[in-house]
Amino acid sequence: MGLVDNVERGLEKLVTSVFRGSTQGGIKPVEIASRLRNEMDARSFALSQGRTLAPNNFDIFLSPEDFASAKEWGPTLAEELCDVALDHAHSQSYTLQGSVRVSFKKRRDTRPGHILIQASISKDGEAEVPAPRRNDPPAPTYAPPAPRQNRPQSQPQAASPGPSPQPVRPQQVHPQTVAAPPVSATRAPEPPRTQPVIEVNGKRFAINANAITIGRSKEADITVDDARVSRKHIEIFRDTNGIFVEDLGSTNGTSVNGYKIDGPEELLDGTHIMIGSTRINFRLMPDTRRASGGGR
Repeated sequence: MGLVDNVERGLEKLVTSVFRGSTQGGIKPVEIASRLRNEMDARSFALSQGRTLAPNNFDIFLSPEDFASAKEWGPTLAEELCDVALDHAHSQSYTLQGSVRVSFKKRRDTRPGHILIQASISKDGEAEVPAPRRNDPPAPTYAPPAPRQNRPQSQPQAASPGPSPQPVRPQQVHPQTVAAPPVSATRAPEPPRTQPVIEVNGKRFAINANAITIGRSKEADITVDDARVSRKHIEIFRDTNGIFVEDLGSTNGTSVNGYKIDGPEELLDGTHIMIGSTRINFRLMPDTRRASGGGR
């Protein structure tokens, strides 16, 4: 069993009860850990040959109900998630600019059971710069969170260039309720542009429209021949925060990476969607590569 598995199992045993009762299934700590790793991957980008920079600050936005539960375990849960981020950075040979920080924040427009993670990059003591997604231009910059109480620890060191960069140890971070106001800061380098693509039954479709529907009906933008799929089963749409999939009230429901969804779910490179018996793969391809099979 790997180190990441050990951390996740310990995390699940320790705080599974944190979110119990907040939704019909509740948010599982391992789900937060998985989303955090996905966010690191989505917002990492190459600086030079052998060096890939990844975010080291993570603001986790929860509904007021889930935030109230997380606040009770905030320091402990934040420490475990810092370890998850460090282990993932080491396994992927990511370079981190400073200490790993994780904080929980309340967001009133977030529904119970949903998780939104905002990742950013900063050196210790400097303003945070939101890490750009691989298919988006750099995002606006933000000031660092309000001062937090930290436990004694060794002085963090910024990661240095090299074939095997070593992430620094995390700082304990308590839950925060208010995001810091915008300030002027240097933008992060713009990552390579990518083309969002979905693969359905061996065909690739480029996503160029703001929204497309998938279902059994010929009125859907993409039609699938599957009796267990509703006439208009899902919608894939984009906004300023990324690309999302949402079930359109189908009979048999929709799963993303093995989890049934009940609202908009963000799509990251490698995400797979199941509708009926049909598997849909979401990819972010280099923009020089052209998708075939009827792009939308």
